[in-house]
Amino acid sequence: MTADDLGGLVVVVLAAGIVGVLINSKRRKGRLDARKFYPTGDPAGDLERLRQWWTAEMAEAGVAGAVTIEGQACADGTPPWPGLKAYFQAMVLRTSQVVTARVYRAMIPSTPPLETVVFAAADGRITRVVFTARLRRSLDAVYTRMGGRPPEPFAGPDAAALNANPALLKAVHASLSFIYIVPGRNSNLSRESARLTLAGGQAIIDSLIHDQAFGRDFLFGLREALAAIQAIDQS
Repeated sequence: MTADDLGGLVVVVLAAGIVGVLINSKRRKGRLDARKFYPTGDPAGDLERLRQWWTAEMAEAGVAGAVTIEGQACADGTPPWPGLKAYFQAMVLRTSQVVTARVYRAMIPSTPPLETVVFAAADGRITRVVFTARLRRSLDAVYTRMGGRPPEPFAGPDAAALNANPALLKAVHASLSFIYIVPGRNSNLSRESARLTLAGGQAIIDSLIHDQAFGRDFLFGLREALAAIQAIDQS
């Protein structure tokens, strides 16, 4: 490689980095900065922070009304509420690197209403976020998104009709790979793995949060989750 070739390569690399910064700046513009709402490990304070965080994301998503939220200690990594515990024990997606210490359930007065569960470690770090909604009809399909891999199409008995709807697939993909911003990088995947499960008349979005994602420009992605669930409900 000649000196001229090396100089050209340096220019290309620098240009790519500048483009990455510009792209990320564009993504950042106009979105909620939730860093002031990040949990710190203080249960009472974190409950209020999360209430404010959900309220702010509701405003961004155009959802009116008041959010109701409760939190409880979590000894075995599953929610203490009977209606959800069996489901979580059966889930394939689990986080093993960080032990969940508390869970916070919030009811979002959207259309359709969303039940959310946030899992947090003892230091307040968020490790998992789940959205659950009741659909107008029962569907049986699963859509999976793994960090660093292309999204997989829907699988299951009702997959064909869902996969034939480009707008629906776009909304679902956005909800499972919601961005956090790393200046100078084009990578925007904040979910270590995520799954949308349609079963029993419900839509459940379950996301494991990568350890390096939380603490940056992290959002729950209520706007994206609601858009995906509404697209499915109206399909």
